[in-house]
Amino acid sequence: MAAKVQSYMYRIETAIQSLNAEELRDHFSHRVYGSTLGPALQNTSNYERYTRNLMEPYRSIASSFLEAVHLIYTNKSIEAFKSQKAALAALREAMKSSSPHLNWLSPVMETMVRDLRIISYSAADETQRGDEKDYIAEAYTEVQKCFTLCINDRSEEADSKKWSTLMMLNEFYNIATKLNKYWQNVGASTERIKHQGQLELFKTAHRVEYLYNIGRKALFDANYKEADVSLSEAFRLCHKDSRSNKALILTYLIPVKLLVGHMPSNRLLSKYGMHQYMGISNALRDGNLLKMKEELTKNQAFFVQWGLFLIITKLRFIAYRNLFKKVHLAILESSKKYQLPLKALLTALTFCKENDVDLDEIACIVANLIAKKYIKGYISHEHGVVVLSKKQAFPPLSSVNT
Repeated sequence: MAAKVQSYMYRIETAIQSLNAEELRDHFSHRVYGSTLGPALQNTSNYERYTRNLMEPYRSIASSFLEAVHLIYTNKSIEAFKSQKAALAALREAMKSSSPHLNWLSPVMETMVRDLRIISYSAADETQRGDEKDYIAEAYTEVQKCFTLCINDRSEEADSKKWSTLMMLNEFYNIATKLNKYWQNVGASTERIKHQGQLELFKTAHRVEYLYNIGRKALFDANYKEADVSLSEAFRLCHKDSRSNKALILTYLIPVKLLVGHMPSNRLLSKYGMHQYMGISNALRDGNLLKMKEELTKNQAFFVQWGLFLIITKLRFIAYRNLFKKVHLAILESSKKYQLPLKALLTALTFCKENDVDLDEIACIVANLIAKKYIKGYISHEHGVVVLSKKQAFPPLSSVNT
């Protein structure tokens, strides 16, 4: 076991000597080496015996990292968080005091930041009830320190720390989403990134995650136009072989597309395993409220899991809009083609098994559709009809949900 750790340390020394940031990044990654090193370290607490050949700051970084690996392997997440935090702090302070000479270590800092955030989740789960320590919030503070260090780097080298700011911002989004807080700070950091410009010069992986994050946030803020633009660009930039990432983007992009009236093809949905949206998409297209209700019930667990259930229920108004448009088209040849009888709408809803609806509720539904600009017109209660606009009585959804 000791030989395995010694071999690992030799590869770290080689990566440092050759300034190989990618190799060193992998060696300080729990995802890459955690499962390998964990068993090898289970009978030791003297990590310095393995790191003594390293110069500072690498010795302190490696010792704390090995300790974190061992603690995770023994299911001590709180102590592991503290060790990972110490490793990151040692690296950050070294990069701060020696800048720009250690800028080449930015990829290592990125990996250690992400691991700290992930470990903080486990530490939070391990926290005893009544313990006020918030490890996820503490991780946010550590990420903020790294973000500040990176965004204030004014060097123009290719390995400038500023190219790590987008990755740090993505970590802000991950933590803010987890805790549902810090959104004002995250927004301010996002504006700083936008102000700097040159988004296209960041790593593609960081750009994809950033676009996914701002697109998802825009969706939950009901800013569907921005959500559509950002998530569509994230999907376009995402590597074609990253099917799981593309599917994750589609999880949020498809509801946006449905809200703006763009129905995804069954071929696309099948390709990425998005079968939860197939029935809903077809029901929307046909204005089939019965099918819509059945699909919502069948896939409720999925939509709740991804925080999408309330957004998906908003599609019900689009189903009403499409059904009422069909009724309008059916009477278009009549002399009163700009009048839509409420009784005709009641008949259509009854056909869709909406048996508990009366004329007053129909009027309420129509009033909501008019307020949401899905229909142009007004209700004449005296005559029991919806008086439709002579121009685009049913405006394109793309012009409504923006």
